[in-house]
Amino acid sequence: MTMKIAGRVTGGLHQRPEYNVALSEPRPGSDANSRWTSGQMGELPVGLATSVQPLFSTDFYREKWWLDVDGSKIEIALDLGDVKAGEFAEPICELELELLSGDTRAVLKLAKQLLSQTGLRQGSLSKAARGYHLAQGNAPRENKPTAILRVAAKATVEQGLEASLELALSQWQYHEELWLRGDESAKKRMLDAIGLVRHALMHLVVSFPRKASAHLRDLCSRQSEATMISAVSAVTAVLQYANGDGETGVDRSGW
Repeated sequence: MTMKIAGRVTGGLHQRPEYNVALSEPRPGSDANSRWTSGQMGELPVGLATSVQPLFSTDFYREKWWLDVDGSKIEIALDLGDVKAGEFAEPICELELELLSGDTRAVLKLAKQLLSQTGLRQGSLSKAARGYHLAQGNAPRENKPTAILRVAAKATVEQGLEASLELALSQWQYHEELWLRGDESAKKRMLDAIGLVRHALMHLVVSFPRKASAHLRDLCSRQSEATMISAVSAVTAVLQYANGDGETGVDRSGW
């Protein structure tokens, strides 16, 4: 069993501690040799193990590879299966990258290389997020209006830019997912988010040379919007943008 602690998610990149415990049964504290019962991870509250009931389950096959990228050790995991909650289920078809040791930039470098392959796209919905949604009745996900960004007092230009891009990427990926699931109204929200990325980068020129953000602004204005506004299907458009070469393929979900 894996216990995941709340962390930070930016553009599909999850940063959080995780603890793995081997259990003989699918419930906390079921194994006398587990780190919980031995005290290495603290003590479970009295009665918790017997009162906790599963909301959803994930059943998947995982294949792993380990790579060295610029001195950093990265695990690539291919997960194929299903997440289930009662009568509802969704397929799992994911490629996950995990930094075991080294620099986060190595993960981003590898992710960029993988995205050049037809059939892959980035995704932000975790297995747990999908499982909780199924457990709550699998209602259609709603479009989310972009919240007003409130930057902390005395924040630096860099901190303000980071907050703006985090907000924009969150909106972009969430509504891209909805669009791929057949919600045509989500495309406008996604284009708004792409516009927010470009807007944030335009403000960057106040403190940095314009050419520092020229390439990113060009990608937002030409590749993304030109493709998304076209009449092609959601899957085709997203994969064209992800691959950056106009080719299409079968969606394999994201990491």
